[in-house]
Amino acid sequence: MSKVSSGLVDELMKMQFAVIGLVYDRALCKVDKWYTKHTWTAKEKAKFRVQFTKRLRKLGWGLDRIASEFAMWDMAYGWRDDDVKSRKAQ
Repeated sequence: MSKVSSGLVDELMKMQFAVIGLVYDRALCKVDKWYTKHTWTAKEKAKFRVQFTKRLRKLGWGLDRIASEFAMWDMAYGWRDDDVKSRKAQ
């Protein structure tokens, strides 16, 4: 994310982990390709996106910037989409 504190990143990570029922641990994120170890459904991803948006709106960010930042966040830290995994299995 562009120019945000590590505290905000930690807060957003805690939200992301909580959405799929995990507890955020910085040590876990130091493991190579940690983000490939879990998946989330479209519903869970949408729930996190709402939380992400609300949190950044409190900082005065505009919706366009938040949408851009979410796309970058999802590419860098997002879980694999569960429906993509199930489609590959078919």
